Amino acid sequence: MKTYANQFAFDIRREVLRNLPFLFFSVLMPAGFYILFTKIMASGTRAEQALLAGNYMGSMVVYSLLISAFFGLAALVQRDRRSGYLERLRQTPVGLRPYYCSIALCFLIMTILSTSIMLGLAVGLNHVSLGIDQVLLIMVVALVGELPLLVIGVLISRIHREETLSVVSNILTFPIAIISGLWWPLTMLPHWLQVIGKLLPTYRLDQLLNDIVVKQPLPGYDWSIVIGWLLIVAALLAVQKVLIGRWQLGVTE
Repeated sequence: MKTYANQFAFDIRREVLRNLPFLFFSVLMPAGFYILFTKIMASGTRAEQALLAGNYMGSMVVYSLLISAFFGLAALVQRDRRSGYLERLRQTPVGLRPYYCSIALCFLIMTILSTSIMLGLAVGLNHVSLGIDQVLLIMVVALVGELPLLVIGVLISRIHREETLSVVSNILTFPIAIISGLWWPLTMLPHWLQVIGKLLPTYRLDQLLNDIVVKQPLPGYDWSIVIGWLLIVAALLAVQKVLIGRWQLGVTE
């Protein structure tokens, strides 16, 4: 247990407490967008603005999770792999399990932080009415919904070149944000893009968060897509690990 605690203390310092660019882009930038679009550029009736404030909060929570997983996590794991840090940990008696548990916990804490900030802005700045039960449920849904994104982040961290990973992260993050309806309504996109967008976990997570805000039941179909994505990308990660292990074994022989 001490090994896990030491690993977590090390990772939380380097990835959160001493990584101001990461905090800015994954937490403060989405918060800034939320303020911009709901207070400065908002238009329409008071009821329409109130609806936008609630819906856009969920969208920026999901956008924050995207940045955190595809930029923060992917870059961190790639950097640790390239530096040989993961290989050194792999050769220890406990292996990589404490590392991955620590990294997962760090990013789940970041999810709680970013979601709390969005909730604070929605309630304090835009007077969105949320009960304690809604706040807690939003936290739980955000934590569960981030899991497939984190696994995808680990998948793309296998890209060797830092420049290539940056390009891939950008190619994934911003188109996914657009076709998931995080920036503007999905109905503004062509029908074929709407079909794709509705199959993404980010769109379904956004829908779940919006349903909580307006006190609607959480559809099982939305949950099934989020969990389905988690199972698919987890299986891909397992296959990737096996293939890389066999390739490394072949090179050694």
